[in-house]
Amino acid sequence: MTLARSSRLLGLGILSMLGMAASALGAQGSVLENGTLRVELIGLKRWTLTMIQDSLSRYAPSDSLLSHSCAAILRDKLHFADASAEYVEAGGKTQVTVTIVEPQDSALIHYRGPFRDSLPDRRAWTPIRVAFEQHNQAFQTAIQRPVFLLEDGALGRLDSVMYVVRPMRALVREQRGPAARRTAMVTLNRDGNMKNRVSAIVVLSQFATSDSTWRALVDALRDPDGPVSATATQVLGLLSHAVPRPVDWTPAVPALRALLDGTNLFAHNQVMETLAATRVSPALAPRLLRAGGAIVLAKLSALDPRARSAAHSLLTQLAGRDLGDDPAAWRLWVAALEDGGIPGT
Repeated sequence: MTLARSSRLLGLGILSMLGMAASALGAQGSVLENGTLRVELIGLKRWTLTMIQDSLSRYAPSDSLLSHSCAAILRDKLHFADASAEYVEAGGKTQVTVTIVEPQDSALIHYRGPFRDSLPDRRAWTPIRVAFEQHNQAFQTAIQRPVFLLEDGALGRLDSVMYVVRPMRALVREQRGPAARRTAMVTLNRDGNMKNRVSAIVVLSQFATSDSTWRALVDALRDPDGPVSATATQVLGLLSHAVPRPVDWTPAVPALRALLDGTNLFAHNQVMETLAATRVSPALAPRLLRAGGAIVLAKLSALDPRARSAAHSLLTQLAGRDLGDDPAAWRLWVAALEDGGIPGT
């Protein structure tokens, strides 16, 4: 297992805190809570918190979910297919939303396969690579700021964090021609050099008027290297917020289905938000949700407001109408898709 794949499970060690009070939220989730922390699990179907703890006691008695190797423990010892953990401050407590795909559902997880070729660092993109490698905090901040990545003109005075990535901004804003776009697309699809793929994603941020750019960025969410998929998540968040436009997602349905079913759960909320912002066609609802949609539906009841809102917005867009806040109504609608029903009727 690669370090990047293992890092997708970091934070799950919180679940083994003894002394927390547990309360079930049906088959889809559970909550653990103490005086300072509230942990919600989304995606439980056959497993329960008790089963997780009992399995660890039996198969890995010397291991602890509080250790830094908790990712390897859950994947290698308990065989969870994928997981994510997101943290927000809410009501004086740290809210941790843990989304999981259980072992029996591993067939739902479809990351991109390994790349055949790995090219040298692309010299023309050196300012992006330098920002990514040497000033990563500033790099991540920059690719989430429209004024920095998308807008022309002077920036005025920059704080010290952003000043160090000013050369990246100058380069990216020059990368607007067809040749630059073609190079970025080919690099993202074929180049095994992770740093080149990260740079290609940043270059593609300049081509939001093209449907194929959006589809390429979504497919990059399934990249086997965490830094690549994380960069794609951030750029998609920027474009979805700053320059949303209708996108034909039909050619990307296989990748979207894999993501909605649980591949790279760290990007799950962003996928739902992007599809809603770009007005995904209701005609795609059966292909995206039929005999699936479990995680999307589970998030309708999430404590995390972002997850809850993202799921509701996506389902409303796909249905062509708002069925309200009751998850049961949405479950019936998805069940109608499974029975061959017509979305929105």
